[in-house]
Amino acid sequence: MMMSERELCFRFKRNGCRKKHVKILAELNDVEPFVIEHILTDNGLIRNQIMKEDRTAAI
Repeated sequence: MMMSERELCFRFKRNGCRKKHVKILAELNDVEPFVIEHILTDNGLIRNQIMKEDRTAAI
Protein backbone atom coordinates (compact mmCIF):
# COMPACT_ATOMS: atom_id res chain seq x y z
CA MET A 1 0.00 0.00 0.00
CA MET A 2 1.34 3.39 -0.97
CA MET A 3 1.84 6.06 1.67
CA SER A 4 -0.49 9.04 1.54
CA GLU A 5 0.77 12.33 0.09
CA ARG A 6 0.83 13.76 3.59
CA GLU A 7 2.99 10.92 4.90
CA LEU A 8 5.36 11.08 1.90
CA CYS A 9 5.85 14.82 2.43
CA PHE A 10 6.34 14.35 6.17
CA ARG A 11 8.96 11.65 5.69
CA PHE A 12 10.76 13.64 3.00
CA LYS A 13 10.95 16.73 5.25
CA ARG A 14 11.88 14.69 8.33
CA ASN A 15 14.79 13.07 6.53
CA GLY A 16 16.39 16.32 5.42
CA CYS A 17 14.79 16.92 2.00
CA ARG A 18 17.60 15.23 0.11
CA LYS A 19 17.26 14.01 -3.47
CA LYS A 20 18.39 10.50 -2.53
CA HIS A 21 15.28 10.13 -0.38
CA VAL A 22 13.10 10.29 -3.49
CA LYS A 23 14.55 6.97 -4.63
CA ILE A 24 14.17 5.44 -1.16
CA LEU A 25 10.54 6.56 -0.89
CA ALA A 26 9.89 5.17 -4.38
CA GLU A 27 11.33 1.79 -3.41
CA LEU A 28 9.33 1.69 -0.19
CA ASN A 29 6.13 2.42 -2.10
CA ASP A 30 6.95 0.19 -5.09
CA VAL A 31 6.59 3.03 -7.60
CA GLU A 32 8.90 4.81 -10.02
CA PRO A 33 10.80 7.81 -8.61
CA PHE A 34 8.97 10.20 -10.95
CA VAL A 35 5.72 9.44 -9.06
CA ILE A 36 7.31 10.60 -5.80
CA GLU A 37 8.89 13.59 -7.58
CA HIS A 38 5.47 14.60 -8.90
CA ILE A 39 3.90 14.44 -5.44
CA LEU A 40 6.73 16.42 -3.84
CA THR A 41 6.64 19.00 -6.65
CA ASP A 42 2.87 19.44 -6.27
CA ASN A 43 3.38 20.04 -2.56
CA GLY A 44 6.17 22.58 -3.10
CA LEU A 45 8.95 20.50 -1.58
CA ILE A 46 11.10 20.19 -4.69
CA ARG A 47 11.43 22.02 -7.96
CA ASN A 48 10.81 19.71 -10.89
CA GLN A 49 13.57 21.33 -12.97
CA ILE A 50 16.24 20.17 -10.50
CA MET A 51 15.02 16.58 -10.67
CA LYS A 52 14.97 16.64 -14.52
CA GLU A 53 18.59 17.84 -14.56
CA ASP A 54 19.61 14.94 -12.32
CA ARG A 55 17.92 12.41 -14.60
CA THR A 56 19.64 13.93 -17.65
CA ALA A 57 23.03 13.78 -15.95
CA ALA A 58 22.55 10.10 -15.16
CA ILE A 59 22.11 9.19 -18.84
